[in-house]
Amino acid sequence: MGKATTRPRSREWVEHLTIQFQADADLNHAVVTAIRRKEPAISFTSAADAKLEGIPDPEVLEMAAAQERILITHDRQTMPEHFRERLAQGKSSPGVLPETTTPLSISLALITESAEQTTPRAANIGGDSDSVASMGSAIAGALHPETVNEEWYQAVMSINHYDLVALAISLADLQPRA
Repeated sequence: MGKATTRPRSREWVEHLTIQFQADADLNHAVVTAIRRKEPAISFTSAADAKLEGIPDPEVLEMAAAQERILITHDRQTMPEHFRERLAQGKSSPGVLPETTTPLSISLALITESAEQTTPRAANIGGDSDSVASMGSAIAGALHPETVNEEWYQAVMSINHYDLVALAISLADLQPRA
């Protein structure tokens, strides 16, 4: 694909991000406990703390949105429809994730602030650790390009034969500007 674009070494374009999570009542409390124990810096409110037991889905979504928390749920039956209805009504929401791998990846990337720190922490977290490590490290590398190990970067570039910087820029250009 030609000569690779020079990779960025600073994060001037990245705003400070804070992501918070809210466990739905159907999410196993052990997940919240394990994430809190492994990474205390992750803001993850349990369903018990938020008193969500027996609360209808639309109210759970409202509570999570009011606190700017992404709802983590195993409810793939009714929650997605309630979420679609909420958005159709023009109401905002930080989001709903029907699993824990993605929020854990994002959280680790944000609190470690380094691709090299994210990788071993994610690999040791248990569960779907390879997915958490790859996603979390990719996010951390995007947020903090100066922390990406040069040897890792060159290995990925040579194996994949992609100009990763040009690809990232073209993807970023798809994002609507405010």
